[in-house]
Amino acid sequence: MTNIRNIFRLFKKEDPNIIDSWDKMPVGLLKDIHRITSDENLSEDDKSLQAAAVLGRLPYDTLLNLPLDEAQELVARTAFLYEKPEKKNIRKTYTLNGRTYIPLMSMEDMTTAQFIDFNSLINDLDERLPEILSIFLVPKGHKYNDGYDKNTVVKDISEKLMVTEALGMASFFINGYKKYAMRTLLYSEAALEVTMWKAPKELRPQAREVMKALRRLREEIRSSYGFRL
Repeated sequence: MTNIRNIFRLFKKEDPNIIDSWDKMPVGLLKDIHRITSDENLSEDDKSLQAAAVLGRLPYDTLLNLPLDEAQELVARTAFLYEKPEKKNIRKTYTLNGRTYIPLMSMEDMTTAQFIDFNSLINDLDERLPEILSIFLVPKGHKYNDGYDKNTVVKDISEKLMVTEALGMASFFINGYKKYAMRTLLYSEAALEVTMWKAPKELRPQAREVMKALRRLREEIRSSYGFRL
């Protein structure tokens, strides 16, 4: 019991290891919290207790062995989870675990490799946000996926980039990608329309179908890539 009470006393202080705001939560913990809060097999009490254990960096069994009033105090520290996190503006550089990273500031500078990797992960945003961010956050002095360990980048992001910074960065990248994709599709539609009227009549129905497909794709892009938070 002495050890448990010592743990609780740490919670009552301003301990930097206690996560009680989005600004203090490393983005790597976001998927753990999401799994807990979206688990339909858990009661609301179980979700609150499991989230408190994750954010307090405590074994779940240790938290369950606390006196009820002390456990409730810990759960109260997780109230911020019910608030929408602020999304901070993207910065020109980030220092994570002593390493300097440069974000991609313009989608026109995106490489083909970044485009392919982004599209392969974007539908798994809730579970793989650190991996997605690692596509656009590159160690200073390097080109994407060239001369550095990608796993180290993902680890640095997971451990040292806070949720508010990560969501701001993700919004910047995703919105930039959507605008870039929309401009490209609009240009393609315009070029196709000009070509369509110059084409033989028998080819025009196929061209119209391609045009419809491009417009559907624009609508999909416009409505996609949202956050659940």
